[in-house]
Amino acid sequence: MGLRTADTNHRLYTVLLTAAALLVVKMVVSFRPAWGAAQTAGPSGEAAWQTGRRRASRREAPPPGYNSSYVAACIVVRDEHCDIREWVLHHASLGMGKVYVFDTESSHPMEPVLEDLIASGLVDYEYVTNSSASLSKRGLQPERQGWSINWQRHIYSLCLRRYGGRHKWMAFLDADEFIVLEDGVASLPGLLQPREQHAGVILHWRMFGHSGHMLRPQGGVLSSYTTCCDAGWGSRLYKSIVQPALVQEYVSPHNFRFREGHQAVDMWGLPAPHPDKAQEQESYTGAVLHHYFSKSLYDYNLKMQRRSGDGGSKSLSELLRIAVQCTAECRQAVQLGERLEQEYDLVRNVPRTCFDQGAAYQAFGGPWAKWEPTLPPDLVAPLDKSPRHLLPSY
Repeated sequence: MGLRTADTNHRLYTVLLTAAALLVVKMVVSFRPAWGAAQTAGPSGEAAWQTGRRRASRREAPPPGYNSSYVAACIVVRDEHCDIREWVLHHASLGMGKVYVFDTESSHPMEPVLEDLIASGLVDYEYVTNSSASLSKRGLQPERQGWSINWQRHIYSLCLRRYGGRHKWMAFLDADEFIVLEDGVASLPGLLQPREQHAGVILHWRMFGHSGHMLRPQGGVLSSYTTCCDAGWGSRLYKSIVQPALVQEYVSPHNFRFREGHQAVDMWGLPAPHPDKAQEQESYTGAVLHHYFSKSLYDYNLKMQRRSGDGGSKSLSELLRIAVQCTAECRQAVQLGERLEQEYDLVRNVPRTCFDQGAAYQAFGGPWAKWEPTLPPDLVAPLDKSPRHLLPSY
C-alpha cells in the first residue's frame, strides 16, 4: 500500500505541476495585445530589430584571437543573437583563442552582433543558406530538397578539413552549452595539456531548466539559470574536444571516429563510451558542460519553432520532463557570468527583441503563436521507474 500511495502521489504531483505550467502559458498568451500595442510597428517588424541595451556593462576591448591558437571551437548557430556574445567571451576567458561561427540561415545575419569580435580575430564568421550556390561553394549538400539540412554533420566535417591543421584541439559545441571548469583548473589549455596523449576528451552534460523564467531574464545565461538536474539524469550524453590531427571522421554531434590506436577519454581517463549507452556515473572532475536546454519559456518556444543543428526539433514534452525531474540548485557559474557582465558589453548590437518582450512579439508574429500544449502521457510514469527511462531524445 505504501508504494502504491507514493506512486499515486507522484502521479498527482506531476499532473498538477504540468497543469500549473500550462496555466502560466495561457496567462502569458493573454498579455499579447498589451505587448503588441506598446510597439511602434515598422515594415515587416523591422523596428523590433533595432539594437539596444538590456543591462549596463563596462566596455573592455574584446580579447584577440589567433589562427594558431591551442584551443578553438566550431559552432553551428541560428538566431542566437541574444546570447552568442556571452558564449564566445566566456570561452575566450577560459583560453579558447578562436571560434568558427557558422550562421545557418538566421532570420537576420548575426554578423553585426559579432562585429568587434570578428575584428579582434577571435571569431571567424560565415553565413550559410540552404541554397544550391551557398552549399556548393563550401562542398555541402542538403539531405533532401526542401528539407532542413543536418548542418552539424556537414559543417563539423568542413571545420576539420579547413581549420583542423591550425589547432591542437578543437571543441564541437552548441550555443546552449557552456564549458565550466572545476576548482583547481585554471584554463582550457591547463585542462587539455595533461591529456595530449589522447585523441579526444569528452565533457558530460549537466542539464539546466528554465529556473522559473517565463520571459527572458535581464542578466546573462550563466548568471540567470541555476535550476539543474542531479548528476546522472540527462547527463549520459556528452560533447567532444578533439585533436583534429587524430580524427578519422565525424560520427555524430557527440562523438568522432579516430585513427587506429587512438581514442577519446572522459575526465577520469577512461575510454569514452558510445553516447547511447548509459553510464553508472558521469565524470565531472576537471570540467563539466552546462547544457542550458530550455533557457526561459519564451526562448524555448522560439527553439521549438526552428530546427536544431542536426535537423531535428524540440517538443513541449521535453521541456516538461526537465521541469519535473530537475529541481537541484547549481550556482557555480553565477559568478563567472556576473564577472563577464562587468568586464564586457554582452549586448553590443543585439536586437531589441532580446530584452523587450513586446518587440519580440512584434518581430516573431507572437511568441506563443505555435505553442499548443498537450499533456504528455509519459510524464505520469510510475515512481519506481529510473529517471533514465524518462530521458528525452536529443
